[in-house]
Amino acid sequence: MTVNDLLTLVNAYLGKFSGDTTEEQTAKINFLNIAKNIISAELGLPFSEKKQTINFLQEKENYLLNSDFTEPISLSYDESFGSLYEDINQSVEFEYCYPEDIIKKPKESSVVRWSIEPANIPQSGNLSLFVKALAVRGNLIINDCDDTTNWSVSDDATNLTVDTLKFQTGSGSLKFKIDETLSGNQRATLKLQNQNFDLSSYVNLGNFFINLYMVDTTGLSSITLKWGQNSSNYYYVAQTTNVDGTLYNNSWNEFIFDWNNASTVGSPTADNVSYFEINIDYNETNFNSPQFWNLDTLQIISPDRFVLRYYSNLLVKDGSTSALKTKFENTNDIALYATTDPSLGDLTVRIAAMIYKPLANLEQNQTVSFMNSFYSAFLEPYKLRYPKRLPMYYRGRLAGPSLRW
Repeated sequence: MTVNDLLTLVNAYLGKFSGDTTEEQTAKINFLNIAKNIISAELGLPFSEKKQTINFLQEKENYLLNSDFTEPISLSYDESFGSLYEDINQSVEFEYCYPEDIIKKPKESSVVRWSIEPANIPQSGNLSLFVKALAVRGNLIINDCDDTTNWSVSDDATNLTVDTLKFQTGSGSLKFKIDETLSGNQRATLKLQNQNFDLSSYVNLGNFFINLYMVDTTGLSSITLKWGQNSSNYYYVAQTTNVDGTLYNNSWNEFIFDWNNASTVGSPTADNVSYFEINIDYNETNFNSPQFWNLDTLQIISPDRFVLRYYSNLLVKDGSTSALKTKFENTNDIALYATTDPSLGDLTVRIAAMIYKPLANLEQNQTVSFMNSFYSAFLEPYKLRYPKRLPMYYRGRLAGPSLRW
């Protein structure tokens, strides 16, 4: 059903059978958009249901949502990812909470607590999924960094030793200094060798983690992890932000290196990894650190796979390009939600016409009374046909303003 079809029906409801002026057509398309928005907010339209896969790591609690996300339906383990999750979905409780309540709770294996909150990207307008839970799939500690065995430093890194006072896990961390005058390469390097790991099961799935305590991040350009057989055959990933997607802090920073995003040098293999290298790169010519930096716990983790079901706002198809979009703009645009149930197109028309006519001919107090009566008489039956499936407590304190007039 096209916008032109909807406009024709709007005019029929209004008893207007002559052509619209450009201004009248624009106004009616705007009212059709209002009607569409009311329908999508109040009804659980099957066409608008979408899925987003979330690769969950218990060290990372926030995940950016798709830009077409409007409201959540449910969160669960993705059973298509492996039989492991079939039984877990039956035994684990997924609990929607307010973000401030999730922060207060510990991570648990029997409960996955989740919420929707603004993304940690200033002025982006995006939302993020906030999840707190213990991972089901295990992790592999490559090195706990409790001693210097098999570690070495080069380029501008120096004074490698053990720090038993400042660490994140275990009994200590590796501390070192950076002196840019040592090599002139604008890089500090730490290497771990002579430990063999079969990482075949982690290829394109695993995520490496390290913790770095940084003293001065001015001029810091990237942190790179390399892994493979030697300095001629390795995978590598460079990061320019920490795990939260924010800039480096002059404190502990956690970095994630996703194997799926790795590039290669030479011909590395995953079944016999014995070489790890961490590069700290900077663009300052005077990047000297009189204080110690610290490295703690190199590990690799296979993420759990969640699937978030949600309602999308992409309910319109562009009549010229076939691209999905959020609103009607041209007369050949198509109301996708009305293709499966034409009566939804008729409902859109009735809402748009009923708004248009009272606003044009009635006083404000009459408009409010009229629209409240219309809301009950026409929209409520569709709620029975298309109930909105939302998590328990979602429309509590987080609910937006009422759509009733």
